[in-house]
Amino acid sequence: SLLVVAATRHLILIAIRALVLIVPLITSVRTLVLITRLLILTLILVDGCCAVSRCLTTTSRLTGCCGLAARLLILIVVILTLIVVIKLVVLALIVVVPLIIAVLTLIIVIPLLVLVLILIIPLIVVI
Repeated sequence: SLLVVAATRHLILIAIRALVLIVPLITSVRTLVLITRLLILTLILVDGCCAVSRCLTTTSRLTGCCGLAARLLILIVVILTLIVVIKLVVLALIVVVPLIIAVLTLIIVIPLLVLVLILIIPLIVVI
């Protein structure tokens, strides 16, 4: 019974830890979106000969006047995407691994508890 309570408490603590980790991640994703928008605007202003959006839609433009801006934008988007993916993988590992351990503990503890009760009740009845 104490083991079940401990395992349940462990699951609750994991859920709280997950919430604590998810909130900053959402905030950091919003920050990355804002930074990306600012960088796009900066690239459009720096490269005045054409809009970055037109550079990205036409592949031949990558070698034209706005080629540098388009390449920089693609590089920035790839880097920001990698940062978000790495954060999500780390978050998954931090939350999922203890959760798996807690569930496995419950799966092992509950049958053992039932087995102990099955063995103890006949002993109590005999005594």
